[in-house]
Amino acid sequence: MNSTPNRTFVLSPVDAWFFRDGRPYNAGESNQSDVASIFPPPATTLVGALRAALARSRNWNGTGNWSSVPGCAEVLGRNFDDLGSLRFHGPWLLHHNQSSTNLLVPLPLHVLGKAVPSAHRHGHTCWQPQCLLTPDPAVTTTDLGHVRLPIASAVRTDNFQTAGLKPPSHCWITLEGLHQIQNGQLPDPAHVRKSSDLYVEERRVALARSETTRTTSEGSLYSPAFIRLRRGVSIAMSISGLPADWNVPPLLPLGGEGRLADCREASLETLNLELLNLSWLDAATPNSPRQVAVTLVTPMLPHDRLDCLSGEVQLPKPGESFFSCEGTAVVSACVGKPQFLGGWDSIERRPLPLRPVFPAGSTWFLEIRDPAPLQQLLTRGLGLKSFYGFGQAVIGEWPRLLPSSP
Repeated sequence: MNSTPNRTFVLSPVDAWFFRDGRPYNAGESNQSDVASIFPPPATTLVGALRAALARSRNWNGTGNWSSVPGCAEVLGRNFDDLGSLRFHGPWLLHHNQSSTNLLVPLPLHVLGKAVPSAHRHGHTCWQPQCLLTPDPAVTTTDLGHVRLPIASAVRTDNFQTAGLKPPSHCWITLEGLHQIQNGQLPDPAHVRKSSDLYVEERRVALARSETTRTTSEGSLYSPAFIRLRRGVSIAMSISGLPADWNVPPLLPLGGEGRLADCREASLETLNLELLNLSWLDAATPNSPRQVAVTLVTPMLPHDRLDCLSGEVQLPKPGESFFSCEGTAVVSACVGKPQFLGGWDSIERRPLPLRPVFPAGSTWFLEIRDPAPLQQLLTRGLGLKSFYGFGQAVIGEWPRLLPSSP
């Protein structure tokens, strides 16, 4: 890992943004209605935009390969899979208000809650955490075999009721709230943000027409759904290995249609903190395994299974080691529904193959006997393209069981 300190860049929209998922979106096709934008954008999208902006700042003309520009290949890499000396962390969401700036990550999926009327905004609702899930001591027979399914733990509200409980959907949490969850505590509702408080979809209808005849044809109607961030909301990306005299231009194109982003280097200390704190794992011994929960804070691109030729990806099952990490065993998990991520190789001029991406917030409950291999794995990142920002994770404790539980 490059020892150069992280430099964090904050991207704010000049206009609404559009970020495609892996579905086709080609001119002339008939399925271009209600094409939604994904948010936050994939790490590869931000990495590509920042690398191109850095290359332009070194006098790259914006076409062809930047390797001909002195110094670019060594710092920025030579192609899509070569990052040169750079390593990226994020993306994170930032929420600025009059009194503070909060870094937000998706709410872990082992937190259950419900929408309740807001105490501060009449006619609005807020998402209130109600309990944390933890592995059931009893074993249930499923299609995966004998599994300890997640159940409601003793970490719950005083007025806890099961009716209406749901896992978080489109919810974010501050780092302070995340640390509460890591410590096996229910997060304060003040630390939870709904996506609708941070950004909204902006649907538009457009009609493509010929530049020469100024007429249109069949298949020219399309209706993308852009993302418009609320005031004070932006995206942050940290870069290590970037020379001190290299700077990202103040404006750069980002996402579909080349919409602009305002880019400024951050001086916030909170962005350079380490999300991993494994010092409390020292109590783990070979004879007394420690129970830990590992939660993704950025999406993960899983590897293909080495023992499978059918395209199945590597996702650890109960009883298996955690992504082949020595001294670990998966007990249970709360894993979100995967999305499919593609992309575009601008050098080869071809689309990238679709791959499943497991969402941030996915949580695995593990038993470990030696913390060192797990620490090395999480420091490196889970899955593919961890140097792009994928597969970053934090570790915490299992929520405690009810006293009456066996």
